Amino acid sequence: MKKLILILFICGSSQLKAQTSYYRVDDERVNFYLDYIDVVSETSDKFVLHTEFKPFSRESFSTIEFDLKQASKIKIPFTSRDLLNYTYSENKQSLAIREEPLLKTFYKTEGEFFHYGKKDFDVFINPVLGFESGSNTDGPYYRNSRGAEIKGNIGKKIGFYTYLTDNQVRLPTYLSNKIAREGVVPRQGFWKAYKVDGYDYFDATGYITFSPIKQIRMAFGNDRNFIGNGYRSLVLSDYSKDYLNLKIQTNIGKVSYQNLFMELHNYSPLVGNTLIPKKYAAIHRVGVNLGDWGNIGLYESIIFSRGDSAGNNQGYDLAYLNPIIFYRSVEQNLGSKDNALLGLDFKANIKKQFSFYSQFILDEFRLEHIKANDGWWANKYGIQAGLKWFNILGTNLHGQLEYNMVRPFTYAHTF
Repeated sequence: MKKLILILFICGSSQLKAQTSYYRVDDERVNFYLDYIDVVSETSDKFVLHTEFKPFSRESFSTIEFDLKQASKIKIPFTSRDLLNYTYSENKQSLAIREEPLLKTFYKTEGEFFHYGKKDFDVFINPVLGFESGSNTDGPYYRNSRGAEIKGNIGKKIGFYTYLTDNQVRLPTYLSNKIAREGVVPRQGFWKAYKVDGYDYFDATGYITFSPIKQIRMAFGNDRNFIGNGYRSLVLSDYSKDYLNLKIQTNIGKVSYQNLFMELHNYSPLVGNTLIPKKYAAIHRVGVNLGDWGNIGLYESIIFSRGDSAGNNQGYDLAYLNPIIFYRSVEQNLGSKDNALLGLDFKANIKKQFSFYSQFILDEFRLEHIKANDGWWANKYGIQAGLKWFNILGTNLHGQLEYNMVRPFTYAHTF
């Protein structure tokens, strides 16, 4: 397989600490580094990492009580690649002024193409250019992306973020076959054909954030989220298209509490006056860090839709906006047939080198059928178990092994 990649993400790497925006949920360098720090570094009782809910906020790095000068205290020393990852992420937390801006206008601040700032207001604009080309036995493939990133803050409590690109791609045959079967381009919404066997789509993310106090961070807009420590999630993955959501994150010391209220809908190649049906979801999770070696979390979710006898959507059920209640009791009081899901997740860091993690989800079950092991269809649950190994045998090599098992009809309400 031959492959040529030219990706010019001329995006900002510096950022005001006051801003409350997030890294992109698929920013693997940031995700990996925070996992790495959580496992191999010496932590303080004053701060613990909550790595189970992504995307990470930009303040995550400004609150880490960790200094590269203290690297000698880590049992497994940092490599040059580790330092690069740290520098990439940490630089996003400072606003470094350049003495000689490009053409006296651009890159006035380190890593930002254009910056306009006044008292209590900053906006950063960065172009995004990406081109990828390659070939294999299926023939040539490519990706061409152009767009912009716009972010900033108003005062110390309000932030905003927009990332949008126009894309034309030709994908390997196995992905094209998947798209032909499902009618959906992975992680995208509306798309149209491009040339003979390519795809054209517009990708956009945007939200506003508000942090009324230090312990609470809120965001409203279109974005993706991920719950868990694995490569996959049994609760909520980032495989879908961006969706409208209201997110409330509360961190008080070793306790983390997340609320996520979402509007979801299927995607269709149909255009015009066809309104795509909507459904809704509410998730909350409480997690507790067990010292500096692990975390345990409980969560529940509800998936529902509301339609009258004429098939008209009635919108979000306000009863599910309660952020601190057991959703199953709400569902029963409403007399609904909404789909409730309960779960548990766990993570343990071992010897500053290993991270064991797991998830368990429960849709519904009957104990007598589990004891009989008769394969009854309504026993619906899923199990995940995984292990991350950092700096394998003292080298700059990291590995991950993961097992996922989900019973048939789990997540399904009717079939």
